[in-house]
Amino acid sequence: MTTARELREYLRIAMMRQRASPAKVAVGIAVLDVWRVLNDFEDPDSEMSASAASLASIGIATRRLSADSGDVGDIVRECRRRIEASVEIGGPWEQIWKLANEIGNAIGFFIDVEAARADRLWASLITFAAPETPIDLGPVPSTALPSLLAVEKKIRATDAGALDSIRFRLASTLSLQPKYEMSVPSEVSAAPVPEWTMLDLAEPYDDARRIRVWFGTNREPTSKQDLNSTYSNRLAAGELFYGVCQVNIPRIKRISGGIRPFASKWLRRGAPRGGSRVESYYRFDGPDEFLSAFGSETAQAPSERTGLVFIHGFATSFTDAATNAAEFSLHVKHRGPTAMFTWASKGRANAYGHDERVVQQSRQQLIDFLVTLSTRAGLEHIDLVVHSLGNRLLLRSLVDWFGGSPPDKIPLRNLYLGAPDVDQPEFLHHANIYARAGTKTTLYASDSDTALLASLVTHRGVHRAGLMPPVVTARNIDTIETSTVNFSTMGHAYIIDSSAIRADIFSVQSGLLDPASRANIHPAGSSQVPDYWRIV
Repeated sequence: MTTARELREYLRIAMMRQRASPAKVAVGIAVLDVWRVLNDFEDPDSEMSASAASLASIGIATRRLSADSGDVGDIVRECRRRIEASVEIGGPWEQIWKLANEIGNAIGFFIDVEAARADRLWASLITFAAPETPIDLGPVPSTALPSLLAVEKKIRATDAGALDSIRFRLASTLSLQPKYEMSVPSEVSAAPVPEWTMLDLAEPYDDARRIRVWFGTNREPTSKQDLNSTYSNRLAAGELFYGVCQVNIPRIKRISGGIRPFASKWLRRGAPRGGSRVESYYRFDGPDEFLSAFGSETAQAPSERTGLVFIHGFATSFTDAATNAAEFSLHVKHRGPTAMFTWASKGRANAYGHDERVVQQSRQQLIDFLVTLSTRAGLEHIDLVVHSLGNRLLLRSLVDWFGGSPPDKIPLRNLYLGAPDVDQPEFLHHANIYARAGTKTTLYASDSDTALLASLVTHRGVHRAGLMPPVVTARNIDTIETSTVNFSTMGHAYIIDSSAIRADIFSVQSGLLDPASRANIHPAGSSQVPDYWRIV
């Protein structure tokens, strides 16, 4: 009973936080509605009602508990075991437990993720799980089952936009009410739909796949008044804009085995279904609004809480960055949210010096964007795919990020460094920073990268980390040579264009972290320590 009360209080507070997701709000609606109907504190038999609320609360909250949640998971699983043992006898209690599980499944609430800092709740759970005596649930209140049925119907009928509206209503009213009385206004179902969701109203062409790309950028919008404006190649110094865009990817890119974007556009020149393109944009009013919308997407697929973030390289426009991010996400079969950080590249091959200066000026904005995603977005993992000059931006940002007070935990998971345009001495000097930032780092390099050869000349013979020879190897970094499968434009865009490399990244994403366990990866057999690998 204490557990139910503490869970109720935790949810009441959590729903007022900016990071609260619609899934969490849905849980709050369920638990608090049940509590309102069942728990009359003036009733001398209120403990029976509290028992029903406790059962429903734990059933809902632990339905999608992740398997690798450690000690926290052990406590919650023990709670579930004891409750399940108590309802095995059948009857209304078993029906309530099953229905609570169905609600929990529908909304995908991860109590081990969302309530990790709720100390009072965990103290109650430990106390609840400790005794070995069976739980005496007592008689079932007559209102318990109908109330849960009503809650389930309400949650299943509520779309993400309405849940977002409910969240803001609750955030503005809960702080004024010392005792919670749940009564969802009848007009909630007709609440205004958040403007950013209007991106979905335009249907993609019938042969296209739509990918939503969330982004942070320090590019200047073409219009600061129009939230649906595009983005220029000019640097908005010291500013970071948060947004989302829709990318349509024509099916020709999938069935052709990876036809180049320029070839796709040329073959269908003038046709509306040409190459991949950004169809619409929306800019949020700061990180809090961005996170609220981002949470709406993650809530729709609660089992896929891994974010894929793309950081582009030299001579890349906003639209090129967005289409590259979307195509890569599609090709590696990523199932969670896709995002990108797009810095203000000039978008021209003759503006290398400009892009180098912008990289230097973009470090804090990249850190802010990654901190927002890693600490407030409710993601379990963040994987980074970085190309070309974007690697210099990432490396220097990580050095800045970890140079002061490092995060309490590793904020990232898999780091994929494609054709890094970074001085080899600088890369090797800071190579240990990748292990502090992520759990797995893979470097892809080639001996036929014309763009990096030009960079080598520009930097007066200082070798590039992504160009071999010499080969860059370091502890905790898997270096993979791509020369035999590198058929990309100028031999530089292989991490985006090469199906063999995308397949290798898919394998890592699937958990095959050891290169020796992945298809078509073989030891190079060099005398270097550590050795490197070759994809064939």
